[in-house]
Amino acid sequence: MATGSSSLSARAVALLAGTALAVSAVPALAAAPSVDTMVVARSGATFGPRVVRAATAHINRCTVPAGTPLAALGWLHRAGGPAFFARGDCSALYVFQVGRDRAAGRAGWVYKVGHRLGTTAAGDPSGPFGNGRLRSGQHVVWFWCVAAGRCQRTLELVRPPGRVHAGARVRVRVRAYDDNGRGAPARGVTVTLGGSRATTGADGSAVLRAPRRGRPLLRAARRGLISAFPAQVVIG
Repeated sequence: MATGSSSLSARAVALLAGTALAVSAVPALAAAPSVDTMVVARSGATFGPRVVRAATAHINRCTVPAGTPLAALGWLHRAGGPAFFARGDCSALYVFQVGRDRAAGRAGWVYKVGHRLGTTAAGDPSGPFGNGRLRSGQHVVWFWCVAAGRCQRTLELVRPPGRVHAGARVRVRVRAYDDNGRGAPARGVTVTLGGSRATTGADGSAVLRAPRRGRPLLRAARRGLISAFPAQVVIG
């Protein structure tokens, strides 16, 4: 499902190479929003995040409008991301399989923009919440939800530092968000920065030691939750 320290099986992608997806080459690509897109599989494996232009796409002979979460998923696939299958009318295409993970019962594929689960079909031109299409810079995560209406929470790094001094102590805060975007401090989350690792306490914070050099990624993950979008930190 979304690029992090682990990745979706290349074989899984190959198995679905025959998917009905075809992303069109659109002259107005430059006008499409650039969104940070990630897919998280049932196993917790990730692909991304990767910045893609959510331009108009063609899926199942349907034209999917630019600036929609489904267009972002389509262009992520074109950029090397996992293959997927969708079904239904063009006005309400439903993604029922990504990689080898297929919807079953109340479990299946959903998307979030920022902290909130989308309330419209992924290809709806009115946007993920019915109030406008995606904007450049937004985070879009597609993930396997264990139970519709009660998906696992998604993690977020709270105001991660962009630059720190070599060897400095870095306090990191992590929050976990439910389907409606309600957040709470995330306890028991493993945060990493280079070779430094720590676990968040009840207040959702932990302290790491910055490496001596480089541009490492700050990550936050916990089994059973959706990993945070990583943040790059410049040492210096």
